[in-house]
Amino acid sequence: MSLAVVAYATLLPFEFGDTSLERAWEIYTGIGFRGITGGNQGQWVANVLLYIPLGFFWAAWLTHAVRNRVGQVFMGLLAVLVALVTTMTIEFLQIWLPVRYPAIADMSGNFLGGVIGVVSWFALRTWLGRWLEQVRHGGPAALVVVLSAYVVAYVGLILLPFDLVVSPWALAERLVSSDFSLWAQSAGCLADPSCIGFRGAELVASIPLGLLLAVLIPRTRQEPWQAGMALALAVAMGLELLNLFVASGVVEGRSALMRAFGITLGIFVGRSMLTDASRLLAVLRQWGPLIVAGAGLPYVLLLVVGSHEFRPYHWDVDQALETLQGTRLLPFYYHYNVAEVAALRSVLLHLLLYAPLGVFAWLLALRVRATRHQIAAWAAGVAVSLAALVEFGKLFTEGGRPDSSSLVLAGLAAAGAVILLDWFAFALTRRGAPAPR
Repeated sequence: MSLAVVAYATLLPFEFGDTSLERAWEIYTGIGFRGITGGNQGQWVANVLLYIPLGFFWAAWLTHAVRNRVGQVFMGLLAVLVALVTTMTIEFLQIWLPVRYPAIADMSGNFLGGVIGVVSWFALRTWLGRWLEQVRHGGPAALVVVLSAYVVAYVGLILLPFDLVVSPWALAERLVSSDFSLWAQSAGCLADPSCIGFRGAELVASIPLGLLLAVLIPRTRQEPWQAGMALALAVAMGLELLNLFVASGVVEGRSALMRAFGITLGIFVGRSMLTDASRLLAVLRQWGPLIVAGAGLPYVLLLVVGSHEFRPYHWDVDQALETLQGTRLLPFYYHYNVAEVAALRSVLLHLLLYAPLGVFAWLLALRVRATRHQIAAWAAGVAVSLAALVEFGKLFTEGGRPDSSSLVLAGLAAAGAVILLDWFAFALTRRGAPAPR
């Protein structure tokens, strides 16, 4: 699977030219190292990250049945070789693509990612076994494992594309530049739909951080809401200040505030879940259909309006057909026309847009007997169908263009939300091991 993902991501748009094999080999053997500069550092980091799963999972697959240490080391080296051969082969095939070209810098990033993945497997495999066992048994310890993994990913996203600033003088310059603002960057977005959606995504994405704090911090008998707000604000400010150490990052007070609201909400939701999870599930089972009925229509309206970005509509069928004919239907084709960070933000935003469908499906399924995978499949089907309608509607917006990536992301988001909620319900109602203090 990881090999297929790498091949798909690096060979888009699959528009191979008619270059001869001899000319391709001449180009391939003549490539030089252009160096890694600020202009291509983001691309290089993306190459590293893309190959980490490949090295990790190949090392796991090759070593799972090998018991002796020498054999495991040999299989680890074989996984590294797989990463090297993969990147060399793909870079060679890119010669036939008009929008791509082979580069030693790309191969070095890919190979480094593969090595990091292999080393990560050997370093973490013992711990991974313990963590997976905790996740299977549920309880507070399992919640800490899952939420901690989320926090690590969350911090990693803040630091992307890892163009880190470590010089004290450079940090001092950033403090007095336009990249540091107590509220909003003067050149930043203010009230346009994409900006509002991104701020909402910041709030929602911060909720799991509050859930982790609710599990980790012992509850006192008298715990005023001000204490939770103060803790949330302190954590949010610390996370926002991490952008100060990223050359392409921006520190804004409004982002810290949205994170603080999300963390606060997570703390209080977490407290409610930990107090009496069975009772909470009983309430959701009783009122779930009413919640879905009340929130369903506003959600669909917001989804359509947000996805169409408040563009004006037209009813010219010929114009819509012309737009459709010029649209590339390959998933994630248009993500290569923007910067890596912008593409990642678009992916995350679409996941958050369609995750509520999984929440609705889970709430409705509390009253029926169905397996987790049946509910997830049903939610994914509904999400893909709705995404298809939303993307079709873009044909009738001024400047709009459908993107088949939304269908893939919608299905993954809805199914993922069902699986996560079902697991959380299981973990909350099991004692398991206590959470670490």
